[in-house]
Amino acid sequence: MKKHLTLIMAAALMLLSPAICSAQMRLYTKKARMDDFTTKTTKVVASGQDMIALAIQEEIRSRWHVSPYEFCSMADYERLKEDNNYYFLLLEKEDGIIFLNLSKGGKEKDPDKKKTPFEVVRIPVIPEDNASGVGFTFIGPAVDVIQQFALDAMESDRVGYTGLKAYKGGKLRGKTVILDPEKAEEALAASAMDTVAGVVIAPSIVSFRSNCYKMLVTTDTHELVYYISERYSNPSQKTFSEKEANFFSKKHGNVVR
Repeated sequence: MKKHLTLIMAAALMLLSPAICSAQMRLYTKKARMDDFTTKTTKVVASGQDMIALAIQEEIRSRWHVSPYEFCSMADYERLKEDNNYYFLLLEKEDGIIFLNLSKGGKEKDPDKKKTPFEVVRIPVIPEDNASGVGFTFIGPAVDVIQQFALDAMESDRVGYTGLKAYKGGKLRGKTVILDPEKAEEALAASAMDTVAGVVIAPSIVSFRSNCYKMLVTTDTHELVYYISERYSNPSQKTFSEKEANFFSKKHGNVVR
């Protein structure tokens, strides 16, 4: 009888062990890990009185609508960044570019993989030395792009894992595509209808680690319709090439250079 019970228990453990292992090793997609984004508080790390912090504060107050938010200091961020109950929006500098980064808090070695930290998305907003004024004009649109990306990533793992490169210029039909930097900035500031502005963000100094970022954004709704990053090796890359202009024309955009 005892031997019989032992065999039954062993069989039960064998049946249960895959479920136990599955619970311990379960992998979550970014879509699943973001299912609480609209209900959790986003901590906006933008304290201080410098120009870019003030610009972020102003744009968040007037634009952020997809989740609850609170402003916090860098010290607050360092204290809270391992808390999985928060998302964080903060500025980061890398290779001459300032990015706006949305991430989820958590502990790297948390046994629950759904509670480990991850980056949702980051978007370049301005050269670090602010050689061009277009960066500050682009901060507001960048906030809107991040919000829409987060909502898209909640619905699609393809978007979540591809990142901003998921936007490839598919919505240019019937729109005026302005590639001249000054005219594009004016169109963004004026929220022109049926218009797309070309935005190029590149560091002032070329190095082996430099990247250049080119985007097209609708000037009224701030929808990102094109994004590419490329190795930055020549200042001529700060403008859209003839090849790129032809590509936008083939997408049925009315290109103005």
